[in-house]
Amino acid sequence: MRRALVTRTKRWLAAAALLATMAAGTAAMVAFAATSGHAEGKPPVAAATPVTATPTPSASTPTPAASTPSPTSVVPTPAAKPVETPPPPPVPQHSTELLPPLGPVSADPVRVHTGDSDCLNVRPAPGTTFQTDALFCLSEGATLWLSGPAQVVDGQTWRFALGLGWVAARYTVPDPKPAKPFPALLKGLGVVQRDGDFANVGRLDSKLNVLSRGSVLTRSQGIGTAPPRLSPSGEYVAYPDVDQGRPITRIARLADGFVFSYPNTWYEGWSSDNRLLLGTQVCSPECRSGLSVADPRTGQQAEFAPPAAGYYGSGAWAPDGKSILFVPDGKSVVRIALDGTRTTVATIPDGAGLGEISVSPDGNFLLGAGTLAPLRVVDLRDGSMRELPRAQARTQIGGSCGSGASQRSGWIDSTRVVYHESFAENRANNGITLVNLADNTRRVFSFAFVQDLQLAAPGLLSFTSGDATWLLDLATGESWPVAVGAGAVWLH
Repeated sequence: MRRALVTRTKRWLAAAALLATMAAGTAAMVAFAATSGHAEGKPPVAAATPVTATPTPSASTPTPAASTPSPTSVVPTPAAKPVETPPPPPVPQHSTELLPPLGPVSADPVRVHTGDSDCLNVRPAPGTTFQTDALFCLSEGATLWLSGPAQVVDGQTWRFALGLGWVAARYTVPDPKPAKPFPALLKGLGVVQRDGDFANVGRLDSKLNVLSRGSVLTRSQGIGTAPPRLSPSGEYVAYPDVDQGRPITRIARLADGFVFSYPNTWYEGWSSDNRLLLGTQVCSPECRSGLSVADPRTGQQAEFAPPAAGYYGSGAWAPDGKSILFVPDGKSVVRIALDGTRTTVATIPDGAGLGEISVSPDGNFLLGAGTLAPLRVVDLRDGSMRELPRAQARTQIGGSCGSGASQRSGWIDSTRVVYHESFAENRANNGITLVNLADNTRRVFSFAFVQDLQLAAPGLLSFTSGDATWLLDLATGESWPVAVGAGAVWLH
């Protein structure tokens, strides 16, 4: 009847996007169900004015007419030779069939019922022999979602509880409550469903019917690849590729499978209006890093920080989409506007790394959340910084490093932050942690393997756990799995 954190590896959670796309052995392929062939866009040419990519279709696809829209970029890119990029080959049909279909999660809702008011432990594997201590202990009446076949181990029947781990089934009873309806404020969602080398990408309506879908194949050597990332509208997906050692960012349109390619780049994140922040690299012979923005609606790429010595690190869009915040040297927070203006907004004390960063909805604060280091909130108006202590960790195995390729911290509003605690010495402190900045009060929701933390709608927190996208009602504490897949974008 004990429980412990699942150690099942999140296979699709790989290394950060920069390192992944620069790994020389990385390759990516895409095939989309909406089209019979592959219309591959040439990479946008860096010329005196931005140029729209023109399609280079496969043999089975008619050649569409090329078009060059009026330039809309904020900054023209410098002159450069166009680079031809081969289209990605198709994904083998059998590969995507290895994944369960996109749509609702198949799981049985149950409640904890031990019969003696004791809590129920969750284990990393079925059975009680040679098991470590549990990281959670679920109280009487807690709701679980059991998925997959039962296993009989050590004389007991075990079921896997999504987002948690293995539980002894005899300490659960069916939950008679009806399934949660899709939130009225949301029209649908987009998800990425990944298993090893293969991923399905889909856009679903509020009844979880698939509106459009595609398939991505990523092969990697070394440290791995970044997961494909959907645009906020769910219309486009960015994914990494490589050609002859060059990192390439590809952006595919789900509606028809058309692909734009951007050589010598890796992707950092989408703006709220579907523009993708790209890191660029030029080596001739010294390597220099720059920044640009790609707009998949036109194919244009606009450079706003020309290649220079050094490395920008991970960036976070300001909510207004007019600038990006960076911690380029670990010693300062820098704002770079899309017109190229650069401003140092805060100085970071020695040893006070920020790790993963995100910006508050009002644009006034920046949250830095490493794996084990204290959380830090930077006031972008005056550069001041405050520290938020986190739960005492079992072992000090790291510091301010980021938390991986998917968001594990963020903002509920401009006065509350959320992050996932994984290594607390007291297991009651592990889980999704909500902190009120006004009084430092905290609330913890027991979940393991949490990624993709974001606000889906007012009062509803979205996250990925157990290969599914979940919603958490912050007022009631109720949570439920919504759809198969991860990296959700919510359609309003």
